[in-house]
Amino acid sequence: MKKLLLTSAGLVNKEISQALLGELSKPVDETRVLVVAYAQNANEEFYVNESKQELSNLGFKDIIVTNMHHSVEVNNLGNFDVVYVCGGNTFAILNKLRETALDNFILQQVSNGAIYIGVSAGSIIAGPDIEIAGWGSEGDKNEIGLRDLKGFNLTDISVFPHFHEELRDEINQFRNKAEYRVVEITNDQAVFIKDSEAKIIGSIFPFKSFSDHEFKIIEIKLCNKEYLFHSSGKKLERLNPKFNRKLDAYGSVHEYGVPVVYASDKPSNAFCYEPTKLYEETRQKEGSSVYHRLTHENHKILLGANLNGYIYVLPGKDFFEITRDDFETGKWIRSIEWISPHEVTPIDTIEITKPYDWEMIPEYEFLGTEHVGELTALEYLKLAKEERIKDAIQSCIQKPFVPYVPDLLKKYIENE
Repeated sequence: MKKLLLTSAGLVNKEISQALLGELSKPVDETRVLVVAYAQNANEEFYVNESKQELSNLGFKDIIVTNMHHSVEVNNLGNFDVVYVCGGNTFAILNKLRETALDNFILQQVSNGAIYIGVSAGSIIAGPDIEIAGWGSEGDKNEIGLRDLKGFNLTDISVFPHFHEELRDEINQFRNKAEYRVVEITNDQAVFIKDSEAKIIGSIFPFKSFSDHEFKIIEIKLCNKEYLFHSSGKKLERLNPKFNRKLDAYGSVHEYGVPVVYASDKPSNAFCYEPTKLYEETRQKEGSSVYHRLTHENHKILLGANLNGYIYVLPGKDFFEITRDDFETGKWIRSIEWISPHEVTPIDTIEITKPYDWEMIPEYEFLGTEHVGELTALEYLKLAKEERIKDAIQSCIQKPFVPYVPDLLKKYIENE
């Protein structure tokens, strides 16, 4: 099982350190660590010593430091439980790893079960290639003219270390052209990869809660689903998290503190509705509209609307999977949602047009509205005043649930 801990600045906080310690196969003081660095001057050696001290503070005792600026005898190194690759100029470090044959040595150690820790350049090198190292205003200079930019390919993730919000546009430009997953991390974060699962640990910036007593972020993973879905009444080339609902779009500054694009692991017709005349009439007569989702067993009923909009098929690699707890009805309730803080380009856009007066719709995660609340169909039936509304609700309850899934969407739905 492959284990990678890809950081911007090393083991800088307890969560990142504990992730490492929790994966050791033997006691920390019996664990053998190889630190690989390319330190050409006293200033760079200072940071290598800082890394060694960081490991010592955690209880590691058997630490071997290899500085590629000096001669390296790979055959004399032996085997290691942890390989720690330091930062610096990514192009120069990768070139030296190849010249010293440490590249193949490290890959063999990881294949044998060693945990790989990357710091900045060391994190980038673990990915499919190192092109991202030279990207943007703060990128490394390829002063040695390295042409072969292939990385260790230990993961299909390309890490962008030392991220801050001012670099958002630059990283999005790279993401839009990359054929692999791109993950930006701050100096307080790391990507922890265990076999095929990857999650963000350390500081949860930019995702944060404005109100910890109402919801808590439990875990942030990288989405491992190939496709996710979003729906909208508008046709858009890209989904931009900076739009908000006041602009009649789909994103909002939510509890996470930054604009995000929301997605679902199942196609939904949400946000594709147009109210009918019946909706307008009942809104006036009843004091609340029947244009609302009403729960009945395992499905929902939508009354008084036409379906008209678009379902977007989105690349799952552009999203985070958030496990969160919400305090509702006196208890904490756990849920999962998929969000992205950057623009997302749809893989496919499928137009949905279907009359939906008094029809049932596929399952949808949000129940009720400010007008109706979380009422079941039977509860709403008791409140309905007009006979034709009662008849319509009763008719829906008696029908078998048949989700409407357009043929064009079926190929994207897992396990179909």
